[in-house]
Amino acid sequence: MLTPLASAASHMHTPPATTTSPPALSSSPLSATPTTADTACAEPEEPLPQALRTATRGAHRELDHHPLLAGLLGRTVSTDQLASGLRALCAAHAALEAWLAPHAADWPGWPLEHWRQTPGLRQALAGLGLQPPAPMAWSLPHSSGHALGVWYVVLGAQLGGLAIARHLQQVAPHLPVAVLAADPAAVHYRWADFTALATQLGQDRATRQQALHAASAAFRAIADHLNGFQQPPVSSQPA
Repeated sequence: MLTPLASAASHMHTPPATTTSPPALSSSPLSATPTTADTACAEPEEPLPQALRTATRGAHRELDHHPLLAGLLGRTVSTDQLASGLRALCAAHAALEAWLAPHAADWPGWPLEHWRQTPGLRQALAGLGLQPPAPMAWSLPHSSGHALGVWYVVLGAQLGGLAIARHLQQVAPHLPVAVLAADPAAVHYRWADFTALATQLGQDRATRQQALHAASAAFRAIADHLNGFQQPPVSSQPA
């Protein structure tokens, strides 16, 4: 769970499936077709979305319980807590989304306005009288495989962010949190599109490894960013 996104205007279309030709069979007897016994012993590789979840489960849990984010789900949320959490998240999303921008054209039907959360975060900060922070430090080689891993983090953040948005609207309705609200159906629809795409593309070994590396790197970068983030106080009064 990282943050809610700005309201989605429409659903995305599932990217068209692509097909790949099977590798040519070698004439060498050493590369003969596996026997039934060999096939039965081979462990099927889990789909990439599940592999991403498994690989980042610990890092994800650490972020969920980080004071800056956990404070947004308290029974009361002070203006300081709200400002600190939103500024930290804004810096993280600004960096990841700027890095992802060149890859938006990799998969038609994924326009930026449907997944970028930085504009809503900046609007909420402006409502608190705060300037947006500089993006967090983030660097990663560009590739479609790496982009899938970063997409996983950013789109997964939208799912977890639904709970944050609903909670903030209940405990701090007079503060500028409405801009963070999302359309749950649209978020889940986009997530379903992503899992289908990642399952398909993750069958390629290099793409799979790049995605796993990128997702883990993104979680580490966000954790380091939150641990070192400092927010000047705005108010000590509960929101």
